[in-house]
Amino acid sequence: MMEIGQGGFAAQRVLSSDDSSRQRFAGAANDPVLSPAGATQFGDQVHCSVSIYAEIVLGPGAGNALEGVLQLEIADGGAIDSGSLDVGGQSYALVGQANGRTIRLLVEVENGQLVAFTGTAEQPLDLCTGTIYGQFGGPEISNVGSWSGAAMGSG
Repeated sequence: MMEIGQGGFAAQRVLSSDDSSRQRFAGAANDPVLSPAGATQFGDQVHCSVSIYAEIVLGPGAGNALEGVLQLEIADGGAIDSGSLDVGGQSYALVGQANGRTIRLLVEVENGQLVAFTGTAEQPLDLCTGTIYGQFGGPEISNVGSWSGAAMGSG
């Protein structure tokens, strides 16, 4: 047993001298269920279009809303290194990450201001189908809102 502590806080950790734990989990790195590295969701790049509606519900922009289309290029591992939010003839660059049913996006709008979106989809994002709901903040620091989207399929 080893004690780890500082400033009055102490935690204990049992160190096993037995190799059975190591042997039991030795194959986990190659198991798609146990290993995140083996569970690659996006094997090939996926293009997904999502029709969205977003409304600021709190802050100086309260009541303002937008309708647009997210164009997402989801690479191996879920990275979104390029994409756009298209609204009323304008296209705004975005980056983000998709993982399972979770999505996080950062959109650069006018004058370099940023809007951060998070959301949860009813289907895994690599299927590009179903509804996505979430929250966003920005472009002003005190603006907070909610959004919903309908995935329109891969293209």
